[in-house]
Amino acid sequence: MRSAPAGADVTAVVVTGAPGEGAPLARLAVARVCGALRAALPEPARPRLRLVLDGDGRVAAAAGVAPVGDTTEAAVRVEAGRITAGAVGRGAGHAVATRVPADHR
Repeated sequence: MRSAPAGADVTAVVVTGAPGEGAPLARLAVARVCGALRAALPEPARPRLRLVLDGDGRVAAAAGVAPVGDTTEAAVRVEAGRITAGAVGRGAGHAVATRVPADHR
């Protein structure tokens, strides 16, 4: 999130092999982070985050990330409704958030 451009909407999709256990843990972790951000940053400076719990892996499959498991880390960047960048592995979110489009170089 911290690498996303200012004002960007960020959607985090959580996929796990055990949705009954993983989804509540994801909600707890995000709630704690959001609480810390509320205490530390004024509202206009906070990133806009939407959390999606993808229990059956449909969102991941639609983004081209399959198969998925508890250790999968992947990210896509969507601009104007199209996927413009993607990465898999540790640091994937940072990689797509900081990618400079070819027409902006």
